[in-house]
Amino acid sequence: EFRRVLFRSRSVFLGAASSTQLRIDGVDYLAVANFWDGESHQVPSRLMRLDASSPSEPRFELVQSIVSNGARQWAMVDVSRLGLQFSTVLALANYLAPSVLIPWQASQPATPLDTANSVELGAGLGASALKVFYVNGWPYIVLAVFADPGTANGTLNVHVPSRIVRLGKTLNDTHADFGIGGYAAATAPASGLAVAVTQELETAAAHDVEVFRANGRLYLFFAVNLAESESLIYMSEDGDSEPRFTLLQRVMVHGHAAAVRAFVVLVCRCMPYREIGRASCRERV
Repeated sequence: EFRRVLFRSRSVFLGAASSTQLRIDGVDYLAVANFWDGESHQVPSRLMRLDASSPSEPRFELVQSIVSNGARQWAMVDVSRLGLQFSTVLALANYLAPSVLIPWQASQPATPLDTANSVELGAGLGASALKVFYVNGWPYIVLAVFADPGTANGTLNVHVPSRIVRLGKTLNDTHADFGIGGYAAATAPASGLAVAVTQELETAAAHDVEVFRANGRLYLFFAVNLAESESLIYMSEDGDSEPRFTLLQRVMVHGHAAAVRAFVVLVCRCMPYREIGRASCRERV
């Protein structure tokens, strides 16, 4: 049975592109990415917390507003493997500003997002979506880049590569530890969280991206929102080394692909009659 959930502020959703459910330290949150309020893309995105003290009338309360510019999507990243002073960061994809990582400060429930120590993802402008994946416990983020919003002469350049970013821990002013990616040059922000672009993938007008694993491989599926253009599937071996993706397949969807989702289907093969009651099952994506 579904019940209406109240929001104590109607201004939370101002041209929202998406919302993401989060559960951190046993508390439920809703992160809202506001893209455009009808007049400007410079509209703050919101972090809401679920107040379930009254089961008959749960409410979402505004916890924090975050400066954003054409925000598209939030994602939570587990960085506990990095050995930092925090174990969680939130990633925000901005279209008209650099996408960022914001540390989660559990000791500050009134303002849990430490925006003063946010770190740019280093992937430029134009992000439309992002997804998080882990290799041997080390976090990576893939950004689907739709276009270069700063294109001159009024012609939008959609032939911009999407990017994969790895996260690590700064060691000194010049280098960081990226785990399976080794030690590499990186800036040293105050938070200690280092980022580096590991690969650029040829895409055009990438509107969304999905990450999934199957048969010992890691896949990226980019939804391409461009007429008469194919969506793209990239593949990498899935193991203990840093992933390197190559183009696997072009998929014609006969239209503008705006979103893509992967799901698991349990496929069962019935055995001969003499073994009735048994089945052989496997997962397919």
